[in-house]
Amino acid sequence: MKTNIGRSPTCTNNKAEIIKNIQQLVPPGSGEPKCAEVIADLQILTTELIQAYLDEGKLTEDPFSDVWNRQIHLYTKEISSLVYDKVVFITGGEGCVGTQLIKKLAQLGVKRIISVDKSRCADGDIIKYTCDRQVPHVLYAADVRDYHTLQHIFDTEKPNIVFHLAAQRLPWLAEISIRETVTTSIFGIQNIIRLCESHKVEQCVFASTGKASRYFTSEVYAATKKIAEWQFAKAAFQGDTTYSMVRFTHMLNNSSVCQQIEQKIDRGTIVNLHAPERYIVGQNSNEAVYLLLNALVLSQPGKLKFLTVHNLGWPTETLEIALYKIIQ
Repeated sequence: MKTNIGRSPTCTNNKAEIIKNIQQLVPPGSGEPKCAEVIADLQILTTELIQAYLDEGKLTEDPFSDVWNRQIHLYTKEISSLVYDKVVFITGGEGCVGTQLIKKLAQLGVKRIISVDKSRCADGDIIKYTCDRQVPHVLYAADVRDYHTLQHIFDTEKPNIVFHLAAQRLPWLAEISIRETVTTSIFGIQNIIRLCESHKVEQCVFASTGKASRYFTSEVYAATKKIAEWQFAKAAFQGDTTYSMVRFTHMLNNSSVCQQIEQKIDRGTIVNLHAPERYIVGQNSNEAVYLLLNALVLSQPGKLKFLTVHNLGWPTETLEIALYKIIQ
């Protein structure tokens, strides 16, 4: 089989030309190539593309090196006074941010940490685990869409503060698992708000996404987050609990983009991307945890205040991320 480009391994440093040649070999939307000649040409082009990036001074370090080390201020003293000797309830407590939040709360003098996560659910039965006896930390394997189970946990544990993190975290999966995404984001949040009000919870902090800032979206992930924010805004104006929220961006500690690239490299298969010139901004899990905790201090009754990282730095091209990981 002849390739679209009859080429030899002669180098060009024109990135746009190299990318155009790659797209001619494997047009956007086509399946993964199986032809040995095409794959060989792709390897040559990838080598040339890496060199073109190196000539620009890129790929010599992790494109997110500044993000990994970035920090925001934490109102430690004020937060400690708010959570001291309080029962704190966290949904999605076994996720990336949830586990880090629990570790930090344990250092701030809380009385008890209650974590609710569906990851260990078995046949719909509620299961209770005692995770840490120094700072009492209890995990309930339960789904936030199950109102009666949540009500039982609230009745038993009597939380003072709630962090609501449980949600579909993968935007691409939200477009496939639509029913689960919608019911978790909308009905799960209805349950949390209803129980916060009936149990006189002092504060409830909700984790949203920067994608919800779009005026209009047809994406299931962003749209359900927008509806969730509206629900919390309505509760903040009408309810007795003080509500606040934070907006996360791409979480590097469990980045789906990086994970997909790494899995393909590990398997020795072709790394495919949506398109060149696609960019993402990232944040680390410490920033996310600090936003959640700072929200307790900066919240105001009767308003839905929201926090986000003010300076996320320059966006990073997904193509640059892939090439750097291929080098590694």
